[in-house]
Amino acid sequence: MICTETDDKMHFGILFSQTVNLHEYEKSHQNTEYFERFPTPDAALTQPNKLKYYRLKNQLSKAAVAKYLGCTENNYARYECTEHGFSSLWLILKLSQLYGIDPYLLADEYHSFLLKGQAVQIKAFRKQHGFTQEQLANMLGVSRNTVKRWEKEKDTITRLNFEVLRRYMSQLCSE
Repeated sequence: MICTETDDKMHFGILFSQTVNLHEYEKSHQNTEYFERFPTPDAALTQPNKLKYYRLKNQLSKAAVAKYLGCTENNYARYECTEHGFSSLWLILKLSQLYGIDPYLLADEYHSFLLKGQAVQIKAFRKQHGFTQEQLANMLGVSRNTVKRWEKEKDTITRLNFEVLRRYMSQLCSE
């Protein structure tokens, strides 16, 4: 039997097709396992698990989500695996738009604080406890101008500063 280039391409095409089908089966099996582990979004307690939950629920690949966001697949993959959280509220808003869900479903405590309006909350906390901007700034280890910018929504509080503020808020509110 004489083997031609066309025969080789057909043979390669069949092997490639079988490999792709096997890959799709493995991916489908992994998705099933994931949804058994996290049957609802509430079961996916961490933000990375929530991101993965909604991506898989919408049957999107990491590459497709990364393309939508305008980043690399590797960058997006970090959002789904980091336990430290990420700071970008923009990312929460874009993904909630992509998945057609309320942004609060993807938000952790920090992002919920930002979504509710940091300026209003910081100023209300400060006034409720009789602190000046200078006093609050000293408590948080930042400048008065930083607090002023947060209260005017000219700057976003960092996750680290939010954690310090949150501790003060819970201490003072529990007294």
